[in-house]
Amino acid sequence: MKHLLWAVTLSILCWQPLYAQSVIGTTAGPMQYPEALSPGDTKVSLEMAFLKMPEATVEAADTYRWPAWTLDLFVGLPENFVAEGRLTTQFINWHLQAGLKWQWAAADRLRAYIGADYAYFIGGIGAGAFDNSNRSSFATPNVSLGYDFQDLALTLKGEASFLLSKTDRAGEITTTQSTNEFNGVTGSVYLEQVFWGQTQFLIGFRANYLKFVYQQWLLFPTTDTYYFVPEFVLGVRL
Repeated sequence: MKHLLWAVTLSILCWQPLYAQSVIGTTAGPMQYPEALSPGDTKVSLEMAFLKMPEATVEAADTYRWPAWTLDLFVGLPENFVAEGRLTTQFINWHLQAGLKWQWAAADRLRAYIGADYAYFIGGIGAGAFDNSNRSSFATPNVSLGYDFQDLALTLKGEASFLLSKTDRAGEITTTQSTNEFNGVTGSVYLEQVFWGQTQFLIGFRANYLKFVYQQWLLFPTTDTYYFVPEFVLGVRL
């Protein structure tokens, strides 16, 4: 049953480019490539990410979990600034991220974003006597460097994660609480090319080296250590 649902999810993502342009109608082009945007211009994508949980926390051979869905939005601002907003959900998890980036044209096709984001995470589940929740916030300075090969865009991105606050609760009781900690780093690589008409398709890999991985909050990790968490991303420009 699980493999069937995975296949359906992938089919939906591959079907999306057939009608994406008529639904959103943003300017054609790659999504994660750090291109310049004129004030008011937008670009939007829908992404799906598969995360491999650390075996130390799940204690099982099958460490892949249900995909997370992300709606990503870039908006052009004056003076080469770009605003980004991201909403990621697994329906019991909600991760909202927003920030500013400055675009730098190092060469004709070599571009960079330098920026910082703020993120807020809400996770909660209540079923009978099981009532647990997590509220966390993060600061993530980041740098992206991309090259446009015309037929293919390659983007490398580095992020540092600072955990501003984290609160775990069981019902109304606070079980753990922490503030102002260095949480780790993430390195990403994205490949983007035209998939259908002018619609761009994205394949990405994210290497997370983090102490607190918000997607695994419900597993209640007990060790105070950094985890290597690989993440595979598929996306389509809307």
